Amino acid sequence: GEMKTITLLSVFLLENNPDVSPNVTMDAALSIFEHASNDVSKLRSEHESAWNELWSRGGVEIESSSSNLATQVNSSFYYMLSSVREDVAQGVGPGGLQTNGYKGNYYWDNDLWAMPSLLPFWPELAETGLRYRFEHRIQAAEHAKEHDKEGYWYPFQTAGTGVETDLFEPANKLEIHVGGGIALLGQLFVNATGNATFERDVVDPIVRGVADFYVSMAKKESDGTYSLDNVVPPDEYAVGTFYTGVKNSVYTNSIAALTTSYACTLAGAECSSSWTDLSSKLKILVENEGTENEWHPEYEDFPKKNPFWNGGGKVKQADVTMLYFPMNRPLSDVALRNDLEKYEPLYDPEG
Repeated sequence: GEMKTITLLSVFLLENNPDVSPNVTMDAALSIFEHASNDVSKLRSEHESAWNELWSRGGVEIESSSSNLATQVNSSFYYMLSSVREDVAQGVGPGGLQTNGYKGNYYWDNDLWAMPSLLPFWPELAETGLRYRFEHRIQAAEHAKEHDKEGYWYPFQTAGTGVETDLFEPANKLEIHVGGGIALLGQLFVNATGNATFERDVVDPIVRGVADFYVSMAKKESDGTYSLDNVVPPDEYAVGTFYTGVKNSVYTNSIAALTTSYACTLAGAECSSSWTDLSSKLKILVENEGTENEWHPEYEDFPKKNPFWNGGGKVKQADVTMLYFPMNRPLSDVALRNDLEKYEPLYDPEG
């Protein structure tokens, strides 16, 4: 019936896309489908056994009778786990496959939120998001070349092919922090697993390519520092005038500096001087440094380039407050506290 038709269509698509599943054949998949249909009780038993094995390795418990936080967290894990397979190198859109957010496309949620959440318990599943990025590095290189840039420019939204799938590409292309998020995921994965082979074969090429991209995007200022202009940071209310972006987003610059620094760590003696320059001289905005009032402006002239929400005062989502976690940028206790106290009331719960 309908389920069989859908299954055959899925197998046909997989069979004709060897990059996705090189070992699937129509006859083999049909045989498995028909066998499972004839023994539903066994199929359910195998299904439950597989889920029990996953849950035996992860999930959270919170000792509070008045809180349903653990239920919410584990429900999110359920949807994430329902959206990934160890043998399929694909990304995950916001909320997993069960939502229609962003039409199911993959974007920075895959690298900053989805895969890191799986990493502590199911590293083999977190690996799939990185393999997806690795397998589509050619598309990222072509995307950079189309815009006269170097290295790997990972588009803001992608899907199965790895090419740009964004319906609002002229604006969203300014969110160049995506590649840095991928590099950070690679670093987190290697730190957690100690997998030096994966670092050499998969993470290293990605990080070097993204580092080259940031070098090609940076502008050298008269004082010897570097800037990134016309970008939109994770705070998507910071769009600038007529969607031209802002200058020196502290999040974007910090993750670009982290990427180039990691590239040098991976390259060792082969580290490019351009990576060293960018990692050490990219402008990281800070006010009242070394005092009790130290804090990080989100970008130059904050919040003047954010004119359309609450007089420019609102912040769409976590931005500066991600410097410490998950980026792990060294901050003084004073700056960390001041950043949290300054930006927490500015975050828009409807953003």
